[in-house]
This record gives sequence, C-alpha cells and structure tokens, in this order.
Amino acid sequence: MIDRRALASLLTLLALANACARKAPPAADAATTPAPSPAARKYQCPMHPQVISDAPGKCPICRMELVPVSEVGAVATPSAAAVRLSPEGVRAAGIATVAVERATLAGAIRTVGTIEPDETELTRVAARVAGRIEKLYADYTGQVVAAGAPLYAVYSPELVATQRELLLAIENRKKLAGASADTVRSADDLVSAARERLRLWSVAPREISAIEAGGEPLYAVAFSSPRGGTVLEKKVVLGEYVTEGQELYLLADLT
Repeated sequence: MIDRRALASLLTLLALANACARKAPPAADAATTPAPSPAARKYQCPMHPQVISDAPGKCPICRMELVPVSEVGAVATPSAAAVRLSPEGVRAAGIATVAVERATLAGAIRTVGTIEPDETELTRVAARVAGRIEKLYADYTGQVVAAGAPLYAVYSPELVATQRELLLAIENRKKLAGASADTVRSADDLVSAARERLRLWSVAPREISAIEAGGEPLYAVAFSSPRGGTVLEKKVVLGEYVTEGQELYLLADLT
C-alpha cells in the first residue's frame, strides 16, 4: 500500500520540474516605438508649415488642404527664416530644383522701355526772322542732319531789304573808289554794317557770298543747322508763316 504523503510529495516535485522546464517569453524591446495611432496623426499646410492641426481640414490662411505629417513628433514650429515642405507640399506648390552650375544664359529677353536723350545734347532751332517757309530741307522726324547743313529756307521782307542795302553799299563803294580816304572808309563801314545785320540773323557766310556775287537779293534765304544730330521734333510745315523766335525743330545728338 502506497503512502499518501510520499505520493503527494512526488507529484509536487514533478510539477516544479515541469514549470522550470518551460521557456520564459522574450522581454519586450524598450527601444521599440509603437506605431502611432490614427488619433495621434498631425496635419500640416504645404504652404504655411506653421499651421498644424490634429484633424484633416483646410488651411485658414490659403485654404489649401492640410496633408498628413510623415512622422509624429518631427514637426516643430519653423522660424521665420526656415520653410519646410512635405513631398506633397512641394508637388502642390510646383517647386522644382536643380544643381547650381556655371553656364551661359541662352535665349533672348524681350521687354519694353523708354529711351530719353541726354538733355545736354539737345538743341532747339527757332526762327531768326519773321517770314514764310519756302522750303524744308529737314522735312521729317528722325532725319539725321549735319552741322552747317541747310534746315529750311524762308522768305522775309526784312531779309530782302537788308540784302538790297548790302548790294547798294557795295555799288556805292565801287563808285567812290577814287575818292578821299575818309569817304572810302565810310563806304566800307556801310558794307560791313549790312553784312553784320545778315550775320546776326544767322545767315550763313556762303549765302552772303552768293548775294554779293549774284548782285541780286535772294528771294528765299536758307538757314543752316547749328549742330549735327537727329530731328526729334519738326514743328513747322511748308508755306507756314513764322514769327521771330518761333520754335521750328528740336535736335539731339544720339551718338
């Protein structure tokens, strides 16, 4: 007959041996971060990274759709000098990048602008004597004229009268060729005075020589350009009556 106490002790030892033989379950890795739950996901505006929300929606600034942040806890409020965009935000903003390199710019750039001439190179040509415009040598805007080239020709009763005075003074001097020195000097003074009046009206020396050589007044006297340049403005037409000091042309040196 088996002793009950011995049997109970044997069963207890077998139970302990079986418990020790079992493998203990592996310990959890403390460094393993659990996957974020849907409730912990953050949403951010692609254009305004400072806008962060716990739920989907629209940005209160630009009304763009908020996009999920790729990593919870990696979003920090950016400074004013830093802008961070998610890949979705880069695509939404249409941003493209390329490596910086030295290269020659190709292609033409077309634009509009206004060209202003140097004001120190402007010349206004005014009528030196009243009369009627008989000819325009510079007859359109943009025409290039040379210094000393004729601009216009004018008929003026004053010019005709002064030419006659010059021719009469020259004729009188010829008649007094054998007179006393004082008389000849006085005749020379009359010729010089008539020439000076024409010169003060800006009549070119070649025009004065043509008057003296021809022996007749010129019906229309040509006036020359005081400088070379381009006609920016033409303010007179053929046949127009002009007054002394009236502006006729605006010239500019555009070189």
